[in-house]
Amino acid sequence: MFAYTVTGQIIAAYDPRRYEMNPFKFSLVATTALMASTSLSRANVVTVTANIGAPTNWGTSTQTSGYSPTFNLSVPAFDTSLGTLTGVVVTLTDNVNGTLTLTNNGSGSTNVSAFLIDIAKTLLPGGFLKTETISTPSFSDPTLAQGASLGPSPVTASASTSKTYLSSLATFESAWSVTTGDFGSVDTTSGNGNGVAAYTDSSSLIVSAQYTYTPTPTTTPAPEPATMAILGSGLAGLGLLRRRRK
Repeated sequence: MFAYTVTGQIIAAYDPRRYEMNPFKFSLVATTALMASTSLSRANVVTVTANIGAPTNWGTSTQTSGYSPTFNLSVPAFDTSLGTLTGVVVTLTDNVNGTLTLTNNGSGSTNVSAFLIDIAKTLLPGGFLKTETISTPSFSDPTLAQGASLGPSPVTASASTSKTYLSSLATFESAWSVTTGDFGSVDTTSGNGNGVAAYTDSSSLIVSAQYTYTPTPTTTPAPEPATMAILGSGLAGLGLLRRRRK
C-alpha cells in the first residue's frame, strides 16, 4: 500500500490489488497528490523584531527605581497584504553583558562574591511584560586577601517572557511601539561584611512579535515540470489501457 499524505491527512492511496490493471488511475492519484502538496505548502507565520541597547539604571533616578518604563521602541506592523491576522505573540528578551571586580576592604582574608541582577519591565498594548535576569556564574573568591581586588570578570545572563494576543489585533496592523525600562543592581556578600564589587553592565532589550495569519487566497500556480511529467505518465497509462482493451 502506497499512501500520499499532505499535512497529516491522507489524500489518496494506491492498492496494487485494486489498480493492478489500471495504470491511468494510479498516475492520476499521484498527480493529484503532488498538486495538492504544492498548493498547501505556504507558511502562515512571520516574525519581526526590534531591539535597543538599553542603558541600565542603577537607582540614580527616582523615576526608574520602581522599574517605571523610560525608553520607547518601535516595532514593525503586520503586513496586511499577506492575509488576515489571527494571533500575535510578543516576546521580551533581556540580555546582560557585564563585568565584576571584587575587593576585600576588611582585615584578614575572607570570601567575597557578587552577581548582577537586571530587571526589565515593558509596557505593551494592553499590558506589561517583566523579566528578571541574574548573571551567571556569580563571581567569587573564597580566600580574597585583605585589601586585595580580583577582576574584572565577565558575567552574562538572558531571560525571556511572552504575551499572547488573540483579539483586538487591529492594534498590530499599523505602527505600534512599546515603552520599556531597565533597572539593575549588584548583590555582594563577604565573610567579614567588608567586601565590595565594582561593576559594568551593557544590557540589551529585544522585542519580537510573531504574527500568525491566514494567507490571502491566490490563483493556482502553473504546473511545474515535475507535475507535467507525472501528468504525461498518466496519459501514457491511459493509452496503454485502451490498447489492452482493443
